[in-house]
Amino acid sequence: SFIDGTYNVGKIHWAFYCVVMMRKCLNIFEPMHFTTETHGKELLRVLSEVLMKPEMASWKVNVIRPADGLLEQTDGKSCGVYAAVIGEHVIKGRRMPKLSPSAILEWRAHILATIIDLKPVA
Repeated sequence: SFIDGTYNVGKIHWAFYCVVMMRKCLNIFEPMHFTTETHGKELLRVLSEVLMKPEMASWKVNVIRPADGLLEQTDGKSCGVYAAVIGEHVIKGRRMPKLSPSAILEWRAHILATIIDLKPVA
């Protein structure tokens, strides 16, 4: 019912996305002002081809930004951290935390710990 992940926009920026199949829409969570509806339409086009669901290419794109209450990225190098934190909170249905520049290192450590915990034991 959902497809979610991180989207590399223009090979320089990361944003979290979630396709809501029942609502026929793509939500992109954009903490800066880089990702646009046009980027979302391209993502839907690619997903529609990969999933062999041509109707997906015409679905609605919603870009959720800080003006809508999303976390705001204030530097030019932490988009991956923001995408991961936003994704974790969206998937788990949690409220977005405050993400200050001073907390970025702590969130990077949290992301690493989460990845290590998910790694299969050999």
